[in-house]
Amino acid sequence: MASLRSVALSLLLLWTQHAYAQEETLESQFEQFMTDFNKQYSSGEREQRFGAFKYNLEHIQKENAQGNPYQLGLTEHADMMPDDFATNFFGLDAETASEEGMWDGLPLLGTDSSSGGALPESVDWRDRGAVGPVLSQGKCGACWTFATTGAIAGAWQIATGTLPALSQQQFMDCATDGGINQGCGGGNMMAAFQYAEGAGICTATSYPYVARQHSSCLASSCDVALPAGSILGYRRVMPYDEFALKEAVAKQPVAVGIYGESRSMMLYTGGVYTNAGCSRKKIDHGVLIVGYGSDDTMDYWLIKNSWGPKWGLDGYVKLRRGAQGVGECGVLIMPSYPVVRAAEVVPTAPTPALSPTLAPAPLSQHVFYGQAPCNLAEEKRAHLSGSRGEFCAPRCEMGMCPSAPAGVFAEAQCIFSSGSSLSFLQQRYCGLVCTVSSECPIGALCVSMGADSAVCLYPDTVQTHRSSNGATTTMTPGETPTASATTLFPDGRDFPISRGERVQNVRAAMFFASVASICMRIW
Repeated sequence: MASLRSVALSLLLLWTQHAYAQEETLESQFEQFMTDFNKQYSSGEREQRFGAFKYNLEHIQKENAQGNPYQLGLTEHADMMPDDFATNFFGLDAETASEEGMWDGLPLLGTDSSSGGALPESVDWRDRGAVGPVLSQGKCGACWTFATTGAIAGAWQIATGTLPALSQQQFMDCATDGGINQGCGGGNMMAAFQYAEGAGICTATSYPYVARQHSSCLASSCDVALPAGSILGYRRVMPYDEFALKEAVAKQPVAVGIYGESRSMMLYTGGVYTNAGCSRKKIDHGVLIVGYGSDDTMDYWLIKNSWGPKWGLDGYVKLRRGAQGVGECGVLIMPSYPVVRAAEVVPTAPTPALSPTLAPAPLSQHVFYGQAPCNLAEEKRAHLSGSRGEFCAPRCEMGMCPSAPAGVFAEAQCIFSSGSSLSFLQQRYCGLVCTVSSECPIGALCVSMGADSAVCLYPDTVQTHRSSNGATTTMTPGETPTASATTLFPDGRDFPISRGERVQNVRAAMFFASVASICMRIW
């Protein structure tokens, strides 16, 4: 009996020593964690954070032992419980950001569906200078402001070559109309872009982020990075269509919502993240897709987060690409991206003068469907106020259009008319019918005109048209022009055009041409 008691006491002593040594190890690891991430706590808070740290460390060891394609580790947030983390770091208000797109209220420039065209094997907009440094939203649910500014800045860099650093704080303080955006309490990109449509966007240095909402908007005293009206509209990517999203990301960074409220996401440090549970949840976190690629045998989306550069892969996460339905963590639910109106770039190098022995290229070599100034002999400057765009429209002769420029995959069709209300007296004009902007000439966008049609247009600042008597008429696609608005200006000024049938009645045109020819011979 005594020997049994002695064995029991020995075992208890060994267990106590092991537990004490383990606690000392955990204490040492926690101290190192505090040093690595510059953590400081009050005496009472330290015990609470130490408890969360041990809880998360156990989860890390368990998950990493399962052979997952991703790895977990001690991130800056390893001292927080999942509920506490969610309260402070998730702020996408998906209830007011419908699946129809996060930019509602701006002109819809079309919906991107998969065209089936060839795409690059991988894309990384960081390599092309269209992605700024990873920032931290702090303990503030302002993820929506970082997704907003990242999407605009990327689009602007692609259009102009200059990557602006835009103010998240401005959206926190100023994009509050309608009560949707509540600063650190959450918001969505929809309301942020409604605000940005009519406001100049400040630089980050002149209106710095402070992770809290000011009592008033301070944008009136900031340095403006993008002038008011820089956002032309938005394009929506077809929900639940992974191939359409891949095609969109190949053109520019795309804003999306994901479900980030999981302990594994909080502790992610590398690999391709996949979590079957999160794909069935609502989206609650706004992020920016900046590329895609493949890692060993798994495809992924490259996503820029706003949890600082010490989280994940230097602030990024590779999210599994290929999940059906809503996509991994809901990434396919509501992707969309802004279209910016870039300022005209004036070349700095002088244009060499033509040699006296050189003559201008013959008219037949003219490249049609370009940007103003237009070739007045064969085309007119066509302005569509409803879509805020313009292009040089060549005439449609006998139902036929000049070919699209080399390397342009949009289709040349007779789709516009102007002049008489009688169809056989109308002058027909051609346009480039497109499905995505990548089919258009460089600098042009594929702009929706309704009724499942879209054309290639160049951004335009003119919103109205002036007739010969000085009257101003604003036209919308599909509207029949009035008498004063149908005047053609041989000097190249704007003239309004209305969208006609997709295909000209060639037989009717040939009939009237034959009648005219007979009449001329009789005469």
